[in-house]
Amino acid sequence: MRIAILIELGGRSDELIDVRAQNRQLRKKEANEYLLRSNKNTGEWDINILGKMFNFDFLKEVGFNDFELDKIFAWGKITWKLNLRF
Repeated sequence: MRIAILIELGGRSDELIDVRAQNRQLRKKEANEYLLRSNKNTGEWDINILGKMFNFDFLKEVGFNDFELDKIFAWGKITWKLNLRF
């Protein structure tokens, strides 16, 4: 897909593309960790499902902060209000 877009943008054929592939099948925990880490900053989450699929310690380990973890594991127990003042 990236090559097709690169060609569509002008066909700059002299560019190098870094491609990485695992040298073995990832274990389920490793695959989940990779997916969570790679989508952490830009992904959208259903926090109800996230809290059911993964435990607190695992999500903390892969980079979720305390505020995010509080929202994940307290969902439905409290109402979050965010007051932004500029």
